[in-house]
Amino acid sequence: MARVMGEIERPGQAGHLDVPRRASTEDGSVSSQSTSARGTIADQDASARGATPGDEAVGLAGARGRRRRERILDAAFNVFARLGYREAAMDEIARQADTSKGGVYFHFPTKEAIFLELMETTADRLVAKVERAVAEEVDPVAQADAALRVVLGTFAGHRSMAHLLLIDAPGAGRPFRRQIDRLHERFAGLIARYLDEAVGAGLIPPLDTRVAGAAWFGALHEIVVRWLLTDQPGRLEDAYPTLRALLLRSVGVPDERIASLPPR
Repeated sequence: MARVMGEIERPGQAGHLDVPRRASTEDGSVSSQSTSARGTIADQDASARGATPGDEAVGLAGARGRRRRERILDAAFNVFARLGYREAAMDEIARQADTSKGGVYFHFPTKEAIFLELMETTADRLVAKVERAVAEEVDPVAQADAALRVVLGTFAGHRSMAHLLLIDAPGAGRPFRRQIDRLHERFAGLIARYLDEAVGAGLIPPLDTRVAGAAWFGALHEIVVRWLLTDQPGRLEDAYPTLRALLLRSVGVPDERIASLPPR
């Protein structure tokens, strides 16, 4: 997942700590560690910072847990993309993540929980990517155009991700359908916000921007799904100029303004 939508920021690697303890691991086993001189030094350092050795141990365990969780999500994405949601098995996800099946269940109680988190994480990253692109534009029409362009371009560059979100997820069950509906509402709301600003600036006539936002995302969704279902798809980006002109005209942007937008 990190490789698909951009590298996940990893927690900083904490310093070594070796203190006497017996702790249950994520795999369900019990480990024992003995006190060492290195641990004593680490304890003194922790005390100097106002932390206890126990705090340091918890921090190390938390960092390892986060790294394992991210590794599981990466592996799950690859397995779902290759096999589809229904055929993907927790055993295969564990094997790809180089961990035990118990280690996977420690972080995610079900395969459904993994898939739902992947969907939410992907949506968060896509929204952040859209907002970064929009922030570079001043004109509200150009902002709406940038939002459309980034979503289409991201799906074009990540076909497996698009297939998981738009093809696999809707057919995987009711919880996924609800998540997809929230995804649609989220992006339709983004578009409506930029259109509201265009109305406020007098660049387009007054209109129901919520309906327009839903229509824009619906059109985008249809174009992407058709591309995903085509055996020999062309470049998805090639659909962008026509789609942009149709959608901008639908909210009253004059043709000369559309023509003035930079080609992408």
